[in-house]
Amino acid sequence: MKIGIFLLLTLFTLSSWANNYRIHVLKEGETISEILLQNGYWPLYGEDQWVERTLAMNHLESEQDKRIKKGYPIILPDKTKKDQPQIVFTPTSVATTTSTSRYGLLSGLFSDHQEVQFGLDYYSRNIALKSEELNIGENISGSLRILGKNDYVKNRFTYNLNGDLSITSHGVGRFGDNSLRTVNLRPTYALTTSLDVKHGRIPFHFGPMLGFTEQSTIFKQDESFTTQRDRFAWIGFQINKQINYGKNRFHTQVGHIRTAIRSSDQAGDDISIAKTFANASFNITEDYLLGVNIKSEGYQRSETTRDNSAGVNFSYIIK
Repeated sequence: MKIGIFLLLTLFTLSSWANNYRIHVLKEGETISEILLQNGYWPLYGEDQWVERTLAMNHLESEQDKRIKKGYPIILPDKTKKDQPQIVFTPTSVATTTSTSRYGLLSGLFSDHQEVQFGLDYYSRNIALKSEELNIGENISGSLRILGKNDYVKNRFTYNLNGDLSITSHGVGRFGDNSLRTVNLRPTYALTTSLDVKHGRIPFHFGPMLGFTEQSTIFKQDESFTTQRDRFAWIGFQINKQINYGKNRFHTQVGHIRTAIRSSDQAGDDISIAKTFANASFNITEDYLLGVNIKSEGYQRSETTRDNSAGVNFSYIIK
């Protein structure tokens, strides 16, 4: 009799759990945040919200969300009991858990769903003018990059918004025919934003890019060269691919952008620039990245005809 009652209680408990909790088997390219959003869980992010509760139930850390493989079973919480402590299932016991507060850099200025990098670039430039060449061997750039990790979903496409702010200091430019002839360029300021789009059936990420730069360009006045200050708005696209292997990651990106709007301190022709770039990076530790960059710019209606550069990049992941 006692055994029968115990079995009935066990079956009732398992039935109740099955009705309130769901198990979802991950498909190629899916993330936990994407699954929760598609199943009506909202809000996703923040203290004690659905992503944090789902990770806790499945004994996962936040950085593991993007690295879970196809075929992994995920337990989805009971949406009807949001205000009650969630049950954490372990192989040997059942226990309740309370969420822990996670704060971004500078008291929450950046959320846990953004990766923030500080980067240093060192590169050389070869500028082809109509009549000669200019070489700038030392160009040093400092940048702050914010990479979105929210994984917003729209029609089975997942997208994130990224941003990059940089300031570049240029060394002395020396003309090829006479090292005593030099020119100095003022710093370059650049702001770039991109939309990173992915789909489970497409093996790479892609998306549009918008940018703004203020930079010095060279023009000829009488028989000598001087500089003018130009401001450009850019539009283009980028394609990137990241390969993760454990804690190691290898990232590549190629893109093409063109000037859409130009403003200058000097009257003159409407300069047009087309820029093609490529970069690759890999992590040397969990928080430090090392990479290489190449870039080629083609000019129209300008004393400059082409500007090529190549260099190295070092980045530190702040959070």
